[in-house]
Amino acid sequence: IQAAQRGIKVKVFLPAISDDPVHAALNRQNAERLVKAGGEVFFIDAGRDGKRFTHGKIMTIDGIWTTMGSTNTDSRALGINQELNLSVTDARFTETVEKRVFARDEHSSVPFTNTRFPLWTRLKAKIFSFFHSVL
Repeated sequence: IQAAQRGIKVKVFLPAISDDPVHAALNRQNAERLVKAGGEVFFIDAGRDGKRFTHGKIMTIDGIWTTMGSTNTDSRALGINQELNLSVTDARFTETVEKRVFARDEHSSVPFTNTRFPLWTRLKAKIFSFFHSVL
């Protein structure tokens, strides 16, 4: 959010469905904050059967650094979860990831809007956010 406020291009892709309703609500709350700060958030299409879910994370920075894997990037997860990422510092590799993954996902994604964050989900997110450090 702070990077988007400074004018840095921030684009996030989230699964349209989640395996955890608590984090789904919190994701929508954070998506709204990021969009208000100038970032972009997209929900990846869940497929024809509505069941396609991804747990993987991919991040590129400055066109030269890429990390991908299953690691969540919140302080709790970084401290206690046993996850694995691969990080690569290589401009050509990063460009390939951006073209083959991000460009493709953007075409099969729906931009975040407030209509995708209904009142009931918004209220749950407010409640869940009080317990975020232990979730």
